[in-house]
Amino acid sequence: MNDLDMDFYRKDRKKYTEAITNSPSRKKLIIAGPGTGKTYIFKSLLGKIKHASGQEGLLLTFIRNLVADLKVELAGLAKVSTFHAFCKSIVHSFKNERFEYYPNILKLIERDFDILEIEKNNNEDIERCLFGLKSDEVIKSTLKIGDYYNAAGHSDSVCRVIRYYEAYPNRIPIYPLIIFDEYQDFNYLEISLAKVLSKKSLLLIVGDDDQALYAFKQASPDYIRRLVQDPEFHKFELPYCSRCTRVIVEAVKKIVSIAKKNGYLKGRVDKPFKYFPPDKQNDSKRHPLIINVNCTVERKDCHYIGKFIAKEISEIPASYVHDSRRRHELTALIIGPGQFLDGVKIELKRKFGYVADKKQGDDVIDILDGYKSVVKNPKSRLGWRILLYCDPCDNSDKIIKKAILEERDIFDFISSKRYASKHQQISNVVNKIMCGDDLNDAERKSIEKALGLSPEEVVAKLLNDKEEEPKAQKQNQEKEIDIPDILCTSFEGSKGLAAQYVFIVGVNEKHFPQKAPPSNRDIYRLIVALTRTRKRCYMISCNIFGGEALKPSIYKAWLKDELTKEIFVDKKFINKFCN
Repeated sequence: MNDLDMDFYRKDRKKYTEAITNSPSRKKLIIAGPGTGKTYIFKSLLGKIKHASGQEGLLLTFIRNLVADLKVELAGLAKVSTFHAFCKSIVHSFKNERFEYYPNILKLIERDFDILEIEKNNNEDIERCLFGLKSDEVIKSTLKIGDYYNAAGHSDSVCRVIRYYEAYPNRIPIYPLIIFDEYQDFNYLEISLAKVLSKKSLLLIVGDDDQALYAFKQASPDYIRRLVQDPEFHKFELPYCSRCTRVIVEAVKKIVSIAKKNGYLKGRVDKPFKYFPPDKQNDSKRHPLIINVNCTVERKDCHYIGKFIAKEISEIPASYVHDSRRRHELTALIIGPGQFLDGVKIELKRKFGYVADKKQGDDVIDILDGYKSVVKNPKSRLGWRILLYCDPCDNSDKIIKKAILEERDIFDFISSKRYASKHQQISNVVNKIMCGDDLNDAERKSIEKALGLSPEEVVAKLLNDKEEEPKAQKQNQEKEIDIPDILCTSFEGSKGLAAQYVFIVGVNEKHFPQKAPPSNRDIYRLIVALTRTRKRCYMISCNIFGGEALKPSIYKAWLKDELTKEIFVDKKFINKFCN
């Protein structure tokens, strides 16, 4: 492709970006695929508004992986935050100084519903009511119990902020521009808050209904699809993908075409998705096809998938590693069902000595959280509630019921001095650890017995709990520039990430997709996984997993023209290339 052709593409892309940045519309909607330059648009719009008003905008997203980079790119132009972190800051602004933010509070409230003999609800039911703003009685009881603990978590905080602004509309913050990114991941609760926040500000909503993975929290691509029909919104497109090679772009178009022919993706917003030669021509020539890999076996004592991936990562050109470091991105990203990632992590750790493992949250009530609260406030209701949850004493339920109904501290009703003293002593040791003080042998033993962790492990856990920037973006930043940054994660966990090499594992029937025919969400997962790729992508299946014979996924049949000739990884291959 000559210089004139390249110039055409640059000018054509500029036409789309200028249409957005020059539009006077108060409500803008961008429907665009991955890697199409949304950050550039954010920076241009916010810079223009900052120059005119002297004020910073607000950008909210659900994808924690995006926040760190956006904070750097938009420094001085906008406050960048996850949706929940924003709500946390607002709730803190109108609550008292001892108010606590505890993500897993709904799990405690679930149990309290039973103790108080309130309408039976488990954690999922309570959260479902919050997600849809349904069942006023359930929401009212949930918030009342949260008030007793002087604490809130994720979904109930959003609900609290909505109610706060409904009661005090004059306190709704005004920004020159509010950007809601990844709108396809919003549920009704979050959309309700977005509507409240946007009453007094210019609005930009951005999303892609082909990347809707959060149905588990009642998010739906239908919400962004409805905005396409809303006459108040001026619609825009960003067609050119500057991240992916030609084969990835063509693969996505093929997936959408086949899916629609088979009756999937009904209501999908049609959008152009094009390869951008000025940025991706050279990479596309070097990596013209998706690498098709089939391993003979994968089991606990035989990790062919992991061995193959370790070999491939070790052969990544140094220039690619440097490029990933320069971009503050990953060198290699391994995506797939957890049962396939386990063996991969073992082999990567054996080969490189490290591997990052990103999981989708942790809803376990941890007794250490109780001690942390008691350290801050010796009579913390939340702290003692967590301790009683993790280490019940005699009459725990009666204590909790009486304390909540009488609105008194839980600690006042604990009659066992031995129980109270034990946990007070442990909290004192936790306090010493938090302050960096040395422990004597007795204290070390007490903390190891109580928590099953060494003091050093407690310190690491406390530091990790404070981590707000996604770990994937920080992993190994202190290592030399030549060492690849590697992450294993789920399909949902890969959102917002990009890597030089992407390995999609478990591409087998019964695993990815789990059921035949695949669901819309499974199709979205495939699109998201493929489009994390900057250079080379692999689709890896196996013949036998844990003793069960498997067939390759239907996805390999869909993309047969985009795949290389199959690389067959058997014992002979492993012995020759991977040891």
